[in-house]
Amino acid sequence: MLSSATMQIRTLTPEDSADFARVRLQGLQESPRAFGSSPEEDRCVDPDRVAEKIQHEPESPLFGVFDPGLVAVAGLHRNTHRKSRHRAAIWGVYVLPDHRGRGLASRLLEYVLAKAATMVGLERVDLCVVADNRQAIGLYEKLGFAVWGHEIGAMIVDGDYLDEYHLTLRIQPGS
Repeated sequence: MLSSATMQIRTLTPEDSADFARVRLQGLQESPRAFGSSPEEDRCVDPDRVAEKIQHEPESPLFGVFDPGLVAVAGLHRNTHRKSRHRAAIWGVYVLPDHRGRGLASRLLEYVLAKAATMVGLERVDLCVVADNRQAIGLYEKLGFAVWGHEIGAMIVDGDYLDEYHLTLRIQPGS
């Protein structure tokens, strides 16, 4: 499991922007089937845009696992419209390949959900996952997420149509 004394999970700051952009780009290149955007169009591969997001969107934080450098990332985007502010979405979960199998994604998501539970009025966290990503689906279900929808042909990657599952988790404040 986790054995490194240097491992730290925390909310990212503007100083982490270049590292986040680097890890995000690697994820988009290494696992194109796992992300809804491509490297050419993703705004979070630009360190300046990442820094701006961190500074100006405090209710949509970015998170990371450091061991000792940034090795895993995830984002939380809270809906801004009055009628849907009770919902947020987890996005961009990625662990560098040589750090997988150590429980980092699970620990990172537990941290993200704990932070989400402190957000006043937030009741539900959603996410999407490619339907053939059994490992990620298993992790999300272990954390309590439930599938509520199946979107057929949600993306096309290298000519392949990919289905997505939509999952949701009701959070309890302070959980």
